[in-house]
Amino acid sequence: MNEKILEQILIELRGIKDEQQKANERLSILENGQQEANQRLSILENGQQKANQRLSNLENIIQELKETTSRIEEKQQIIYEQTGKLSEYHTEVQTQLSEIKDRLQFNTHKITETELEIFKLKKQ
Repeated sequence: MNEKILEQILIELRGIKDEQQKANERLSILENGQQEANQRLSILENGQQKANQRLSNLENIIQELKETTSRIEEKQQIIYEQTGKLSEYHTEVQTQLSEIKDRLQFNTHKITETELEIFKLKKQ
């Protein structure tokens, strides 16, 4: 009877050992899967860091563009103001030139009239 019990215990121990081995194999597979997941996560984190760096670079570029645009707008405003002043000056100069032209025409007419009178006087 002792032998039967021992043999029964041995069979049960072998069964437990087989189950233990299968559990160890499953655990090993899970650990490998976890390592692969960790590697993928590491790759994703590296990619995220690169994306964050690119985003930071783009933000810097956008800030530089805003500053450049602001400077261009300031210069454009200065040009607009100077153009307005030049237009006013141009109008003044045109008016003055027109007055000078009228006076020259008047003086030319007066000189011609005067010379005509002198001519008539000399002729008499």
